Amino acid sequence: MVEKRIVIETHAILCKSKRVKKKLLAALRLVEKVVNGRAFERQVIGHTYHDGKRRIRGYHMCDLAPDEVYEKIMSGADLYTPADGDFDIRWKVKKRSLFWRITSNTIGYTYPFSRTINTYEWFIKKRRPPTVAGHLMHEYLHNCGFVHGAGRSKLRNRSVPYAVGYMVKNIAWSIYRGGNDE
Repeated sequence: MVEKRIVIETHAILCKSKRVKKKLLAALRLVEKVVNGRAFERQVIGHTYHDGKRRIRGYHMCDLAPDEVYEKIMSGADLYTPADGDFDIRWKVKKRSLFWRITSNTIGYTYPFSRTINTYEWFIKKRRPPTVAGHLMHEYLHNCGFVHGAGRSKLRNRSVPYAVGYMVKNIAWSIYRGGNDE
């Protein structure tokens, strides 16, 4: 069996701050390390959640089995490019208005009609690369067609973007602290 390996293909990083851009690049390197590791494969394929009644193998709001989710991620296919073995990344750093900062805790977003991942600068400045890596993966998974509910709920964190984003963040922290991804 040929081992799959994902490469991060960065098409654009729109950011004015050199310090923030350096952190974004570190997060991209971490994502690449994480998704190519065995811990990531094991966690994505082994994911289960409880819906309040029973334990379910899989993800909330996703018809694919966990191994199919893993295969889709590792194919590099997204809504804009075919399965080419890479994650095509376009990342834009944005500032938030004072009103928005007071009324929302949103850290970033991806529109369904755009491949650009938007992240607010305050989040990147306050967080370390492993946490930013988890956010990047969450948003990239929207580009792959995975969704989650709009409102806050207990099951929202069990959707592919949230669950896999948390997996990436946690494994990335292990790597960042000097551990390995196994």
